Amino acid sequence: MDLSYRLNELRDHWIFDWSYSYRNLIGEVFERTLSSLEMEPNDKRPLATIEREFSRHSTEVFAKGYNYKIKHSAYDQAIRISVSGLQRFLDLPFESYVAVARSSPYAARGLAARRVCSSMLIGILQGYGETRFGDQEGSQSLENNKRWWVHSLAFLMPGHVHQLLQVLGHSQFRDSMRDVVAPVLEAIDRVIRDAPQNQALLPTSGEYELRVNRLDLILELPSIQDHLRFLEIHCFLNPNEVREVDLRNSSERAVSVIAGSLTHQLQEWAENQSTLKGVLINTALSDPENTTGQAQGILTQVISRISGDKGWNAPLSYNYARHFPLNNPFLHATFRVIRHSVRNLLRSFERDTGIRLWCSIRRSGKTTAASFDLHPSGNTKVVNQTMQPTGQSPNDHIFAESFKEALHVGKPLSNDFFKEVIEKYSHGQIEPGKRTIFVLDEYELLFDQLRIADRKDESIRYDVALPLLNQLVEFSRENLLLMIGMQPDAHYILMEHNQFSPYVVLDHFPLFAHSLGAVDSEFAHLLHRVLRDLVQLDPTFINSLFAETGGHPYLTVNLLTDLFDWLITEGRRAAGLTLTGDDFHAFARCRLTPEAIHRSREYEFFRNFLQATLARTDRHSDRWIHTVVRSLQHIVREDPVTMLCPFDRFRQLVEQSPSPTDAAGLVRTASEANFLVMQGDQVRPCIPLLARIAYPIRPAIHP
Repeated sequence: MDLSYRLNELRDHWIFDWSYSYRNLIGEVFERTLSSLEMEPNDKRPLATIEREFSRHSTEVFAKGYNYKIKHSAYDQAIRISVSGLQRFLDLPFESYVAVARSSPYAARGLAARRVCSSMLIGILQGYGETRFGDQEGSQSLENNKRWWVHSLAFLMPGHVHQLLQVLGHSQFRDSMRDVVAPVLEAIDRVIRDAPQNQALLPTSGEYELRVNRLDLILELPSIQDHLRFLEIHCFLNPNEVREVDLRNSSERAVSVIAGSLTHQLQEWAENQSTLKGVLINTALSDPENTTGQAQGILTQVISRISGDKGWNAPLSYNYARHFPLNNPFLHATFRVIRHSVRNLLRSFERDTGIRLWCSIRRSGKTTAASFDLHPSGNTKVVNQTMQPTGQSPNDHIFAESFKEALHVGKPLSNDFFKEVIEKYSHGQIEPGKRTIFVLDEYELLFDQLRIADRKDESIRYDVALPLLNQLVEFSRENLLLMIGMQPDAHYILMEHNQFSPYVVLDHFPLFAHSLGAVDSEFAHLLHRVLRDLVQLDPTFINSLFAETGGHPYLTVNLLTDLFDWLITEGRRAAGLTLTGDDFHAFARCRLTPEAIHRSREYEFFRNFLQATLARTDRHSDRWIHTVVRSLQHIVREDPVTMLCPFDRFRQLVEQSPSPTDAAGLVRTASEANFLVMQGDQVRPCIPLLARIAYPIRPAIHP
């Protein structure tokens, strides 16, 4: 393979097409290089080629993207777009690496995969760091935007860490990398080299906690008495700013090594904390070589302990599910599940034109699916936008900002308004005649704002609202518009003139799929991602858990976290832990009662969400979700065991409520959004756990 030629093709024709073109090439290069190293493990030429070519390519594409973007937007936005692309680029080698690290029974293959991954990552980072962004070096951009890339340090070989240190300018952050991260990674490398072949230690996760400026690493031992063990390491990157609460939180997670520069006062406090003895390394009191020695000694002790009888018989002390970064919008690739159900749905229409709508309850994976499962093709460009930006993508709010400005100005909308939004997003990468898939997340907010603006000023209807809807229809004739939200009928506004709604095709967005007894379903893979294969899951456990959460990812993690807290209080043995359906039912009897659920902190998000929905009915979308949640409460009150309600009885309950509505229409729309399910002539919750959370809730009182 001519790697230089293939990368040049990406630069010239598929620049920033991370989801498809880049993923395919990196996967191919990774596998070819891995095979080469397995045959010739001492041949460093393939790795040197990867470093050189990835570095060159990284510099070229990020410079090209910046030079175009700076012509059309502010400097800060151009930088945000570049670091977002950097994160997507870095994720791709890791995806290939972790698939090998977790699946291969051969230690040598996993170790070779680590070398390939590290070579790709250092090439990308070094190339970005040497890119000029106006008057600023890429190295400065790296330091200013750590949250986008620091997680990748977990997968660098020690030599590559020192290469990166040479790229970075002199700063407090660089000093922390030199004094904390580099020595710890050197210790990890020594332990890996010294470990027996059947106990090959590999890094499989890296997360950066921006709030506390901390790099979290997970190392996995894949072969100890048929049970996977892991070690967690925390590296604090804020010299002399580590707090007591930070160290306490790390120790409560049973972290194996904690490294960071501590003040004299904090060191005195830490010396009196039994949970930190033999775990904490104060890098302010040692040089890098000494730090490496301490970390190596701790890791060796931990591995020896968990490999022996004492470790094997120890009770469970760590909540595996709590490690999953549930509330992190910058979800790393290690935690994502390939959603074949979503890809099958996309495959059914992604080459079509028109307007499609996905609706589902909050936190069910819609946004992630649209961002990572929707693949462009040779003649297709994907434009991801949201009406409620979270910072997950630096240019995902161009449409929302342009729309709000149009409402504020109140003048007739430009005939090219929507076209200009797409051009602003794509920074010149859409060629004439190329098809576009425009994804709009939180779509209800668009129609809510149009509805409210129309009530305040009727001229908005004719100057902004209807022209915008007509432009969306015009766009959909040759392209695809995909709207994402929770309410299926939010787009029904201004119906006497609305030309948009008749073209909307509603697709049922699937929760994580599962079939009875399956061990390789999407839902089963989600559980393995959350628990990191540290626990054996019997099919009866998977079935029982799925029956309770319906495949909703957020609530599944909530429940698993609560379940592991319960297992810890029960004193279950950590080693060889296998969960069965009987375990789930025992947990349910204790922790899925209305009282226990209402007390549990794990369901706080949905408890507040449901309480808020019951408190407001002033907006159109508020009334719909209010009625849906009330219907869930009705069903649980009727039969809290089976949660089945005959449709005729359901109709009576809905019609007798303070806000009566059409029962058939409610079941239809709520089913489309994964709230309810028709089972024969019975209505039941799609997610029983959600109904249990809703059952005792009363409306919040708003001032």
